[in-house]
Amino acid sequence: MRSAAVFALLFLVVLPAGARAQNPYPQVRPSLLHLHAFGTPKTGPSAGVTDSVESQATGFFVSQEGFALTVEHFFKPLEAVDAINVRIEASIGDAGAGVTTFPAYFISELGNLDLALLKIDLPYDHPKIEPLLLGTVADINPNEPPEIFSSGFSQNSYKTHAVSLNDAESDEVPYGWTLNVAIDGGESGSPVYTKNATVVGLLKGSPKNIATLAIMIPVDFAQPLVGYIKIRELEKEILQLRQVVGAMKAGDPPIDMRLNQVEDGLKEIGKRFEWTATTSRDDGSLQVKYTKLIKGGPQIGSIQLQITPRLRLRDGNDVISKDMPSLKLKSSGPPSFPRDSFDPVLKQGVFVIAGVQDKLEAQYNLAENAVGKPEPYRDLLMSIVPATEDGLNLPPVILNVSPDYVWK
Repeated sequence: MRSAAVFALLFLVVLPAGARAQNPYPQVRPSLLHLHAFGTPKTGPSAGVTDSVESQATGFFVSQEGFALTVEHFFKPLEAVDAINVRIEASIGDAGAGVTTFPAYFISELGNLDLALLKIDLPYDHPKIEPLLLGTVADINPNEPPEIFSSGFSQNSYKTHAVSLNDAESDEVPYGWTLNVAIDGGESGSPVYTKNATVVGLLKGSPKNIATLAIMIPVDFAQPLVGYIKIRELEKEILQLRQVVGAMKAGDPPIDMRLNQVEDGLKEIGKRFEWTATTSRDDGSLQVKYTKLIKGGPQIGSIQLQITPRLRLRDGNDVISKDMPSLKLKSSGPPSFPRDSFDPVLKQGVFVIAGVQDKLEAQYNLAENAVGKPEPYRDLLMSIVPATEDGLNLPPVILNVSPDYVWK
């Protein structure tokens, strides 16, 4: 790590006293969370004593539905003693005795990146949540760093910091950035943000034996956790844009950068699922399977499916493969299929499309110059449009599968 003292001189931004009055702390504070986790240890000197293990951290809202980001090591003290009956409480914008708390629930984590997603259980009549805007460290020039700030909670105290960049790397944490700021216990998970309250990272903690520095996790790494939460906002933005510019047609250039951002967001969400397909000799069906690459978040509830078979045809003395008309998988309505099963251990969902072999047989029997069996079809080209359980479509997935049916 470069010398902290040298970088403090190079990068520390000194503001006049009047400028600090324009700080973003008041704008951010209503979105901050003081988090407590309690549990009953199964091991250690306090084993069996109710709520005798406790952990604290800071978090912040990332959606109006009450989802929040914090650090995953918030749970480490409870894990160390195999705690049971764990509960999480969150206070909003304040800390200390007498402050209203709300139950919170663990949703998902990226343990290797020390990030966790929680859901705060708020009453239906709670005032509207104002989530913080998530930015990117890609916009930060280390040679001309912007003014950055942080705020959070330590014990029962509210803490604020004017922060400066030390280095866009960390000796201890390969993905972390190093900041010139001293923080206290409980401030882990606090957002690091610019003067317009755009979050660029989360405080992770201090490097070993260097209390004057802190490590920041770039918020870019939280995309797998928060991307799917933004689906609704993205869909709403698409609808709003279409109302202004009309429906998009194939080949149209992008209307503006907002459409590109919407499309990129949906693509990022779609990458969190891995897809495969197999044919069944037992009943002539086709099975489409997805594996979820991160736990938590939405499941795929249905798929729209189009299958284009490639039939082997004789062309003179040669055999060629030709795309045939797409199979009519349903007698009426869109070719949409609900999920048949889900394995929570393997994080796999399965869709079964019955009668595919029979439909291929019928197409084969009608085709002229079709090459004889046993392998009349080279492969099946499938276009899959996944939809979440809320009915929101993700980008299409293209698969090829070689049919392994026993042809009649």
